[in-house]
Amino acid sequence: MRPLALRCAAPAAALALFAAMSLLYRAGPPDIYFSILAAWGIEPFSLPYLDTGGNLAAWDCARLGEDVIGFNPCDILGRSFNYGPLWQDFIFIPLYPGDRVLVGTVLNLAFLASLAALPTPEDWRGAWVMVLGATSTAVVFAVERANPDILIFLLVFPVAALMLRGGVARGAGYGLIWFAAGLKFYPISLLALALRERVWRFWLLAALSVLLLGLYVAQYHHSLARIIPLLPVGNYDSDLFAAKNLPVRLGLVAEVAMGAAPWGVAAGGVVLALLVVRLIRQVRRLFADLDFGGALMVMAPYRHMHLLIGCLLIAGCFFAGQNIAYRAIFLLFALPGLLVLRRGAAWVCVFLMWEGAVRLGLARALAALGLDSGAVFLVQLIYWVFRELVWWWAVGMMLAVILRFMWASPVRCAVWGER
Repeated sequence: MRPLALRCAAPAAALALFAAMSLLYRAGPPDIYFSILAAWGIEPFSLPYLDTGGNLAAWDCARLGEDVIGFNPCDILGRSFNYGPLWQDFIFIPLYPGDRVLVGTVLNLAFLASLAALPTPEDWRGAWVMVLGATSTAVVFAVERANPDILIFLLVFPVAALMLRGGVARGAGYGLIWFAAGLKFYPISLLALALRERVWRFWLLAALSVLLLGLYVAQYHHSLARIIPLLPVGNYDSDLFAAKNLPVRLGLVAEVAMGAAPWGVAAGGVVLALLVVRLIRQVRRLFADLDFGGALMVMAPYRHMHLLIGCLLIAGCFFAGQNIAYRAIFLLFALPGLLVLRRGAAWVCVFLMWEGAVRLGLARALAALGLDSGAVFLVQLIYWVFRELVWWWAVGMMLAVILRFMWASPVRCAVWGER
């Protein structure tokens, strides 16, 4: 009974929160619903499931022959379509903008229920960490928008179990990865899991991946050339997380302070160099840590595979470009493994998932104190630098996990002539 309670604590809490907020939206005063979401660190739209509605509107317009990449006239905000062009091959599915609530609710319920299949925490302290992750700002944001990242989460979720089975099942897992990458690009980082295969299978998968990538580009190159420039970018001090945030923004601050662009470029370059050196030292130290390596070696395979999937997704997204805060839901894959590997790292990830609430709460507190604009800027800059350094530290931990996996892979051993 105890393992079942530990396993179900996080999804039960998340589903209860979802039910309560849905009931409040339908029957309660709207001001209370929006105030609660604002306190959670979210700036909600007037209608829930905005992102699912945008995708259904893109399908609807595409059926009418409209080009929705640059501008989608069927979308309530007229947003451009910046997902993988593979999405538009499914316009035959009979779903329309009026199905927004139904589709969003089904996706959200499936996502929250799937959390019960994550590796079980070993104790109640671990279960509380999972509960905090499952009810975090990142998760509530993704659910409130019914963002397609939830669909990617559901597509990737079975991969952990499939990779631990026979060749046919693993082939299905790679198929899910390729399909998810065709929809939203970033899941392609999971193809690194092929390093755990025997050498001949790895080269077969590599050749097949190159072939599929070539076919994808050949089929969609015109759309890709227009979609890629539309990938999300924004202010470096917003909820977006990325490797470039810290060096670029500090470079801009230096440019304003010094009054010359070359100073900003130089400052940004120095910051980036320091970050990379610090990252390399952290990864090398963890790689040489016998306790760290031993904990990974004895970790249960199902837990280890989820940890590896979460690390590959988050680290890949971190270095590839800016990511809206709800993409931090993929930290849920890593949390059960981090609780065994480094419990402190799990708490760091929980902070990153709740960061939106902390940041907006700090802004409200500063406004209530009535500080002058210079003091407010300085305090917010210090907090922002702290947040970015935490992201770099967390990604360093993830890179150490990935490097350990790669070092133990049959492919690396074959290349180095080791058994």
